Formats: sequence, C-alpha cells, structure tokens
Amino acid sequence: MSPAPAAAPWSALVVEDEARLREGLVDLLRQSGQPWRRLEGAEDAEAALAACARDVPDVAFLDIRLPGMSGLELAARLPKGVRIVFVTAYDAHAIAAFEAGAVDYLLKPVTPERLAKTLERLRERPAVDVEALLARLAPLPVPEPLQWISATVGRRTRLIPVDEVLCFQSDSKLTRVQCADGAHYIDQPLKELAARLDPRTFQQIHRSAIVNLRAVAWLERGDGEGGLIHLKGVAEPLTVSAPFWKALKLRFP
Repeated sequence: MSPAPAAAPWSALVVEDEARLREGLVDLLRQSGQPWRRLEGAEDAEAALAACARDVPDVAFLDIRLPGMSGLELAARLPKGVRIVFVTAYDAHAIAAFEAGAVDYLLKPVTPERLAKTLERLRERPAVDVEALLARLAPLPVPEPLQWISATVGRRTRLIPVDEVLCFQSDSKLTRVQCADGAHYIDQPLKELAARLDPRTFQQIHRSAIVNLRAVAWLERGDGEGGLIHLKGVAEPLTVSAPFWKALKLRFP
C-alpha cells in the first residue's frame, strides 16, 4: 500500500453524471483549504478513465449510480494507489463502503463539514486494497428509486406515485406526505425515505424535510446562511437549514 499523501498539493477527480452536483463538489474541494494541483470532473466512467490516462489522481470521488459502468465497477479499473471516496444518496452503500475499508464516503447532499472530515481521513490513512473492498461491496445491489408511497387510512391503503409528492416532513413519530390533494401520513422514518428517493428529483433541505425539486416555485435567502423554499401547492414556505442551502442552490443556479 502506498503511504498517505504528504502536505503537498493533491489532485482529485470527481465522477458524477449530474453537472451541478459535480461542479458543486469541485467548488467545495476548492474552498476546503486543502491545496490542489488539479481538480477535474468527469460525467461518466469513460471520461474518468480518460482523465486517469492523462494524469492519475491522488483521490477519486465516485458516485455509485453512474450511467453505464457503475461507480463500483469504475473503482476496480482505476490505477492502483488511487484513494477512493464513494459519493451516494444510499445509506446502505455508504455504511458498507466505510466498514469495508474505503477511506471514507460522502452522503448527498455533500456539506463542507462532512467533506472536511473526509479530507482529514485521507491525510491519515493509506490507500486501500480495491479488490478486497469491492468483494465486500459486491453483494449489495444498488436499490432502485422508490416509485410508490403506501399511506394507510383505516382499512384503506392509498397508493401515491412518488412523483406526485410535493414534500415529506417529519411530524412527531410519523412522516407527513404532502400532495396537491392534501396530506397523508406514513410511519416510515424520513431517513429511510431519503435513502430510497431518486436524488435527481428529491432534495433534503432540513433534517426534518425533503422536497420534490419539480415543485419548487422560488427560493428566498434568509438573514443567516440558510433560507426558505416556496413550493407550488404548499401554502407555507419551508425552512432550508444552512448545511443544505448551498447544495440546494447548486440545483438552481
């Protein structure tokens, strides 16, 4: 195994198919205080391998759900010695990657605080054995995004297409599912929902709220580092906490 990177500038490759998220993570890396000799983004595995052929990065941030070759498959084809950080919206993969020995993982939306911890781990730990890592991760299939929400009222179960949901909010021990025709309640925790929702459509804005990006009417910056989000069909605006504000703004430049 190669030694941990020295204090000299590193190079990093961010592999993410959604341009705004890719550029957002590159910006966070640039602002992290860590010196970089190169920061590059790639939209898929093919572009990532081409970038590695030009200049092997010290660390690669890999989205697990990539078009074509997945982030897991790409990891197996990266040059030896590249440190791997998986970026994912799915908790099961993140925890498995960490326990299997990956240097670290990042859950979407990536926050500056979480990224700082990841960079600290990168400085302290050597590169991992990629083959052993992937062997541990192989049994875990990437889950398909949730398609339906089941809300039970008395003896009836309402099946709600997830695309019709405007937002999810924690409400005591239940989760409120807000649709255009009213609110419904389910007993599935918000954290579990966050791991199953399509990150291209849904964005967490607070530890107690997730919104459908297609329902966003406008954003309103607050006095501090957070703000408010106004949704079509929802009377009251929702609070966006500071850690999620920047990630949300990247979706609406």
